[in-house]
Amino acid sequence: MGDSIIRVDRSILPSYPRFLLRQPIVMPEFETTGPSEFDLADIEPWIHPEQKRVPVVAQTIWNVLADTGALRRCLNLRDGEEIQKKGLELYREFFAGRSLFLWKSIMINRHTRQLRIPYLFEYNAETEHARLVIAWLATTQHLAGTNNPIAHFPQQEGQEDFPCDTTLWKLFPSRAQ
Repeated sequence: MGDSIIRVDRSILPSYPRFLLRQPIVMPEFETTGPSEFDLADIEPWIHPEQKRVPVVAQTIWNVLADTGALRRCLNLRDGEEIQKKGLELYREFFAGRSLFLWKSIMINRHTRQLRIPYLFEYNAETEHARLVIAWLATTQHLAGTNNPIAHFPQQEGQEDFPCDTTLWKLFPSRAQ
């Protein structure tokens, strides 16, 4: 087993792909939040209850995360970048065959205005060219099965989740459900 401790310098902003707007970030207050150090072994993958039976639209998952406040414990793009630097072998020790969604860094596509969620996954997993990459999923797409968990930090003793302000949806009434 490799070193599963992930260190994140929260003063460094994530690297965003050119196809995404820099602003507005859906939840900019979360962009630099999270522990400066965590163990991958402590990350709690979470699956929406319906996702165990049928494909679920990502928007449905967003609503649950925002309404319950669990979004505050999700990993963000900086966490994903640092996990990616640790390499594919370490990732496989904890999340083999699964995509890991980084919900705190949801962004807006410049052309379609769709919300996009970054996620880590094994590209070319069954080949010698396998690598760990970050991609972006539109919230109108489905997350099928249990291979697409939300990555949560564990809830700390005495820590309470409370709803997030998701007023951004007022800017995109056609995207709200």
